[in-house]
Amino acid sequence: RESGFAADDGERRLLEQQLQAVSAKLADIERSYEEELARRKAADAALAQLRGQLPEAQIENAQANLRQGDKDAAKSVFHGVLDKEGASVALAAYQLGQMAESDLNYAEAMRMYKKAVVLEEDKPEYLLAAGKMARKLAQYRQAQQWLEHLREIREAEGDSAELGEALHELALLRTNQGKFAEAEPLYLRSIAIKEKFLSAEHPDVAVVLDDLAELYRRDRKYAEAEPLYRCALAVKEHALSKNHPSVAATLNGLGILCSEQERLAEAESLY
Repeated sequence: RESGFAADDGERRLLEQQLQAVSAKLADIERSYEEELARRKAADAALAQLRGQLPEAQIENAQANLRQGDKDAAKSVFHGVLDKEGASVALAAYQLGQMAESDLNYAEAMRMYKKAVVLEEDKPEYLLAAGKMARKLAQYRQAQQWLEHLREIREAEGDSAELGEALHELALLRTNQGKFAEAEPLYLRSIAIKEKFLSAEHPDVAVVLDDLAELYRRDRKYAEAEPLYRCALAVKEHALSKNHPSVAATLNGLGILCSEQERLAEAESLY
């Protein structure tokens, strides 16, 4: 926070995003741990794909260390591939971006994701990661380019949970830009698709419901926002438990809504 006082807008935005990420990790340690394990598993698989690019012993050492929680050897392998050619370079850059994002080094994550997308511009996984990071860092023009291309790819594949995710990211981007009218139909379609492919009781659906409710609240459309918050709350309590940190986030949003309407007794109980 002290650094932020002397920072320019870009640096301040980066610091704020890193602080939010730390808060989110601390709020739900179990989920953060599961996400980290998934990233290590993906990095392990990526290392296996690089056999033949570097000495076998180096690959095996990196995999062994990674399984023990040490990412340094894996990072060294991926950096060693960056000056080569072919799809392996994009793969290495993407994995380095994932590791940098996990370490909250967002500037480095953005640099690596951008390299991966430039090398393989039609890879949905790379486009999604790059688009999300660009949105977080308020690089909205770049985020729009990548996320719109991602939507085109997913639309060509037909309706799927992955299309629902792409639409959700685009809706968040429009919300960040203050373009609420453009964001609303994206949220609604994302919800419909996610309900179709994941079920109406899936936590991912509740996340989009929360975000649409937040948009309505910010736009002072309280009558539209409240039922969405309550629906998201019911889904989360059923799917995750009443004591889950994500439930607290929805309770907080609903409490803010009640506060803004001077329903202070309700707000207090929710908080």
